Amino acid sequence: MEIAGVGVGMARRWARLATMVLSLTAFATPALAETRVALVIGNAAYKHAPALANPKNDAEAMAASLRRLKFDVLAGTDLDKAAMDKLLRAFAGKLEMADVALVFYAGHGLQVHGRNYLVPVDRPRLLQVLLRFRIDADCSDA
Repeated sequence: MEIAGVGVGMARRWARLATMVLSLTAFATPALAETRVALVIGNAAYKHAPALANPKNDAEAMAASLRRLKFDVLAGTDLDKAAMDKLLRAFAGKLEMADVALVFYAGHGLQVHGRNYLVPVDRPRLLQVLLRFRIDADCSDA
């Protein structure tokens, strides 16, 4: 037996899938009332290092996805120190009223003694530290 060119087994699978999607949508609806804020940064065009291929595209795609999910998105690409500080302050100002907060960063970063650092595109000294750690790590793996 076929229903509109689809076997009964396939029709049942589609019906189950549709039921699951509708159920998930019904349960997710209250979450849309939440105040959601996101900080999205993609740094690729470093002034003192080779450019990175993906951070800008990744950040733009993430920002678009988060906007579709009703996040208030604060986004920037290829930010120098002053622009990163400004964006971070704006994000911090929205956190108190937010029910959900998300941070997405693509670009150079480093960790020193358990502290993490995001690297603005105009910071050569931080990049020198990052590259030194990378070289040291490469040498220690040999």
